Amino acid sequence: MSEIAKAEPAIAMAPNLSASKKTTLRAVRASVPYLMVAPAVFQLLVFVIYPIFYMLYLSTFEWNMIGPKVFAGLNNFVLIFNSSDFYTVLGNTIKFTILNVASDKLKVVGLAIAEVIYIRLFASRTSCVYSHYIYCHKYYILKLVGGTATPNINDCLRP
Repeated sequence: MSEIAKAEPAIAMAPNLSASKKTTLRAVRASVPYLMVAPAVFQLLVFVIYPIFYMLYLSTFEWNMIGPKVFAGLNNFVLIFNSSDFYTVLGNTIKFTILNVASDKLKVVGLAIAEVIYIRLFASRTSCVYSHYIYCHKYYILKLVGGTATPNINDCLRP
């Protein structure tokens, strides 16, 4: 069997297609993954990459957003790093991040423990605590927006 038949059996097994149509079909198939990823790459460039570089550009100017921009170079960064408030804010941000990540991990451990207890007590039921906690239609929106509602597991059990 030829290399073409191994790699692309649908194209190789189409005897009524001309060579130029097979080449076009190969080109279309090769471009499909790039076309599928293109919207995500576009959004990443427009909403993440461009704003980061524009922010870095603007950070080298003194500008009150009304008057003209005055080039300051790296002087703005020198002022920030010499400020004691910067290090206080940086420390608070690091503490906040660590506490948020730790609390999320504790939620996962709590759900795992609840799952084990639920399976041991109600082994005949096929549903699990995690899926009810996350996907229960009565509490999903509250969980999505950060509500503190605690769902009753019996409200979410399917008949």
